[in-house]
Amino acid sequence: IDTKDPQNFLGGVEIHTVDLMRHLDPNVFSVHCASDNQAFLNYLEQQTGLRRGEKLFSLRPIGYSSLTTLGEIKRLLLRLRPDILHTQKLKSSIWGRLGARIARVPVVISTLHGAPSFWKKHPVKDMVSRVANAVTTNWCSDASIALSTLEREYLIQRDRVRPSLV
Repeated sequence: IDTKDPQNFLGGVEIHTVDLMRHLDPNVFSVHCASDNQAFLNYLEQQTGLRRGEKLFSLRPIGYSSLTTLGEIKRLLLRLRPDILHTQKLKSSIWGRLGARIARVPVVISTLHGAPSFWKKHPVKDMVSRVANAVTTNWCSDASIALSTLEREYLIQRDRVRPSLV
């Protein structure tokens, strides 16, 4: 990751997050961001003026068996007490939804970017991802935002996510 060239590490997820954080009225919303991408947090800090530890939080790298990360997310959510948690990306959404339900966050929303590309590379990881995504979306989420018709079809058909949630 080249932090001097934001185009090398900023994709749709990151641009969407920066845009949301810049445009939500701070008199109405208290917006926080937690990420395991340090270069992105550096960029977000520069673009929004928000500071780490106050509104921006570093997480350990999020993997498929990150019970430590789940505990970290749960503790952060219990401290912040958000009304809404909006997660993005697959692994972040899986662990974030679980942490949110444990911490009793009232509303949990997820946006998955590029869902069809998740399930092509590694059969075992793909199966684990689909099952974990289905379980946490169906049982721990209030809504899942699909950014395309193809992503919606994948979530419903492949992941068995209830259509009413997408």
